[in-house]
Amino acid sequence: GIASFGPANVMRSDRSLSLSEDPPVTITAVDTAERITALADEACDLVGRGVITLERSHVVADALSDAGDMVHLSLHVGRRHRISGKP
Repeated sequence: GIASFGPANVMRSDRSLSLSEDPPVTITAVDTAERITALADEACDLVGRGVITLERSHVVADALSDAGDMVHLSLHVGRRHRISGKP
């Protein structure tokens, strides 16, 4: 099953997450390092609470696989998180 620690350091499992009114949301993007770095800078400015990760990535089969080094951006926030009043 799925399990994680929320921002209050309380263990949550797939059972408790299904009961939650605010399950976490993950947004993932893979692109060139230049584009993802710019996107990450914007995300840091917009998100007051959440986790943002950047990781090196290797695309196995895609039209962009010959584009060189790729970067993987993950943004984890609560479902009800709002940016400029919008979900």
